Amino acid sequence: MSMNINSAFSSGVLGLQKATSQLDVSASQIAQQTLPSSDQDVVSQPDVLPDALIQLKMAEIQGKASVEVITRSDQMIGSLLDIHV
Repeated sequence: MSMNINSAFSSGVLGLQKATSQLDVSASQIAQQTLPSSDQDVVSQPDVLPDALIQLKMAEIQGKASVEVITRSDQMIGSLLDIHV
């Protein structure tokens, strides 16, 4: 039983790390599109901003879900300790 809880906790942490990584990528893409560039030859890609905003929202949702998994697995460990002690 303990193995499954640790696995759930690890999955939650991994999901949170992926969400954080996606937030960084999306925020960087948004910043690149909204900041004026010093190079006049760079052409702005209009499709990047909406996609980056969608990815940003998806990363937020994934992060919240991952935090919920971590919280629930922590509560389960506490419940098991209460039962066995």
